[in-house]
Amino acid sequence: MGAIKSDSIMTGSQQRPDWAASALADCEAVLFGQGVHRWVVGLSGGVDSTVLLHWLSHLSNRLPILALHVDHQLDPDAPYWSEAAANFSGSLGIDYQMVSVDVAPGGSIEAAARAARYAAFESVLGPGDVLILGHHADDQIETVVMNVLRGSERPGLLGMPSDRIVGQAVLVRPFLKVERSKLIAYAESHGLEWVEDPSNARVQHDRNFLRHEVLPRLDQRFVGWRRRIETALGRDESFGQAVDEAVSRDLEFCLDGLGLRVDRLIKHSHARQRMIIRRFLSERCPQQPSGSAIDEFLDQLRSPKARGRAELLIGDWTLDSDRGWIFLVSQKEAPLWLPEQWQGERFRRSGVLLLCQHNVRGGLRKPISQYRMSAMRPGLKIQRGHHQDVRELLRAAGIPRWLRERLPVVMEGDSVVMVPAVLPWLEHPLIGDNGALSSSDPGWGLSLMMTGD
Repeated sequence: MGAIKSDSIMTGSQQRPDWAASALADCEAVLFGQGVHRWVVGLSGGVDSTVLLHWLSHLSNRLPILALHVDHQLDPDAPYWSEAAANFSGSLGIDYQMVSVDVAPGGSIEAAARAARYAAFESVLGPGDVLILGHHADDQIETVVMNVLRGSERPGLLGMPSDRIVGQAVLVRPFLKVERSKLIAYAESHGLEWVEDPSNARVQHDRNFLRHEVLPRLDQRFVGWRRRIETALGRDESFGQAVDEAVSRDLEFCLDGLGLRVDRLIKHSHARQRMIIRRFLSERCPQQPSGSAIDEFLDQLRSPKARGRAELLIGDWTLDSDRGWIFLVSQKEAPLWLPEQWQGERFRRSGVLLLCQHNVRGGLRKPISQYRMSAMRPGLKIQRGHHQDVRELLRAAGIPRWLRERLPVVMEGDSVVMVPAVLPWLEHPLIGDNGALSSSDPGWGLSLMMTGD
């Protein structure tokens, strides 16, 4: 069973610790940002998350808090840890939720557990939430050293960011500059109990080997090295902010709607193209490719043989270049068709694709709701003077492959009567002869547009 720690309970004054004010100041803008209405605290039951929840719960101006515990189902004592987390949350008057996850077998168990944990976080988080995690300065040092050993690129060498986007919410780590020893002192002074996960002592895991076997020896040999690295990270953070601002401007120049314009991207040097792609992905994709994978994608993009086609697989996502555009496409996302007759005038998909019904000259005789929506599939033809292949018409219009394969079509019986306009490539819907009015009469049409709203 994981050990419960409450060994030395300090007596006397329980004044605010010296690190608390600076920790709060570092994350105050995120915690109390515009539109924030709830804090979601990742509560593992370890000392860092236990202190985090206790500390936040006692802030006089705190927001409503949800303590979120993820059960990885990897240890027989996991139900006990969940019960302890629930009891601790209840003692503070904090709402509690537990999510069980299945950790994918094979490969690194640490990486698989982390992926499952963040997927659980995203399933709970919504707009206006802030996810707060208890990673501390010791964790940050371990992360930097691990990333150096892995040969990570510069973002990895900076360690964990103090805040970033996670799903529909923002993640913040208030304790990144606070040593674990100070968190333990806080827990003991407040008589807090916490769980020690026995897996943290198993040195067959790389991070644990580093923590227990390597870093203590560095402490003995290079006194104060952790503090020097923390100082260097702080200096580099200022430089990194300047670089980030420049990359943000580059990305803004290359963005058009939801995709990157290839003609704008190639105006930059290879190094800047790389950083633009990295930033584009970091803001949209939960998984990140290696630097060599991005280089290979850019090489494909420049290859005369590829003719502008390039593809980079990133887990469940694809970075797809076609017809002068680069888009990030989820392989799990269903086609853009509606399974039933469409009753409304607007249909928003994932907040970024908007399907609108509107009046158009020479449009359909009847409102769209009186027709049937269908998914794109091979062999569909529309009669416009003669039968024409729908997918070929969309390809000729310059619509990227990933989008044209997901478009809906409007059917009457077995006949395609309309293909929606797809802005900016196809300005007007394709209307079939068998459903159209004369070119001078107003009828019904559909348009699909990509928005950033």
